[in-house]
Amino acid sequence: MKSEFPEISAHKENIITLTPNQHLIKAHPRGKTQEVSSEYQHLCLIHKLNSVEKSIKSKDNFYSMEKYIEVINTGKPNIKLNLDETTDKILEKLAIEYRASI
Repeated sequence: MKSEFPEISAHKENIITLTPNQHLIKAHPRGKTQEVSSEYQHLCLIHKLNSVEKSIKSKDNFYSMEKYIEVINTGKPNIKLNLDETTDKILEKLAIEYRASI
């Protein structure tokens, strides 16, 4: 959340567009905006990683893997991604982190 991690709040790699229903029903269970659904956050991070990869493959320079990794390392410091991590390794580390938090 922006209040917890202002240093990454404006990174495009951290911004995930949600509908009002997705935000209040899925991202924040029971509409409690101080809580975040770990399962939904995990799903959103996977989708964002896919978008980052597409951007890199198309060479449009919209997203940066380094910024995505910075977002993960800041918001989920237990994951500790290196800048040269493969996509499969990132997905693996995300899965381990989110399995532990459920």
